[in-house]
Amino acid sequence: MGKNGRFLEKRAHAKLMSAAGGSAGGPVLLFDSRSHSLPPSLLTIPEVAELLRISIPGVRRIQQKRLIPFFKVGGSIRFAANDVLSYLEKQRVKAIG
Repeated sequence: MGKNGRFLEKRAHAKLMSAAGGSAGGPVLLFDSRSHSLPPSLLTIPEVAELLRISIPGVRRIQQKRLIPFFKVGGSIRFAANDVLSYLEKQRVKAIG
């Protein structure tokens, strides 16, 4: 990966961590007593595609298979940043050895 690729990766990671409130937690619980002060940071399909470095149809496939929780806001699909982080963590393949 070249210098530009690492820069884009760091920028995408920073954007995701910023949207998630700075920590990789589990799924967003809307009625959890800890989450009343701040609403979840919501990401659009193109934003999730950019962060995951996959196509927009790829994000839609993930959403349609219900592999990642989402919100419908007036007919638009939105993802909580913490849910995206949780999905990423579930996709991690452990090293052998």
